[in-house]
Amino acid sequence: LLSNEGMGTTLALIGDRYEKDEMGPRTRSAADAPPVDRVVAIFGVNRPTELGAVYRRRCIIVKDDHRVQKLHTLDSSARLVSNKGGLSLKGGILLETEKGAGKSGDGTVPYWSMNHCRSWKDSCNLKVFELQGADHREILADPKFHQIIIAYVTSKS
Repeated sequence: LLSNEGMGTTLALIGDRYEKDEMGPRTRSAADAPPVDRVVAIFGVNRPTELGAVYRRRCIIVKDDHRVQKLHTLDSSARLVSNKGGLSLKGGILLETEKGAGKSGDGTVPYWSMNHCRSWKDSCNLKVFELQGADHREILADPKFHQIIIAYVTSKS
């Protein structure tokens, strides 16, 4: 397709930069462990974190003889059948919370996604640090984060 569109330079760049890359970005899955010996994962947990949303079809709105139709809108009247598992639904937004399942994400990234790194334990030397209540954007300013980094880079192992 790129060749047919006259984008030979772009195609050559992809071949040179990606196909020949030893790290294998086009031959490895994003779910695989990174090709390194050690991984230190530090992330916040137990902040309400968005998992999804519930939408409903919206009615047609007519203004000044122009028809405007929005197909979907958040369904703020939707309710969870059961609140087991640490989920809550507010204004059509589905959130994971620390209640029920035990842990939730950092306010931006769901816990299951951050926790995926634990599946790499047999592929590399893995250390995971979960910072209670640390927010995704604020973690870099969190003193606990700095303590972990300093302890790690100054350790003998």
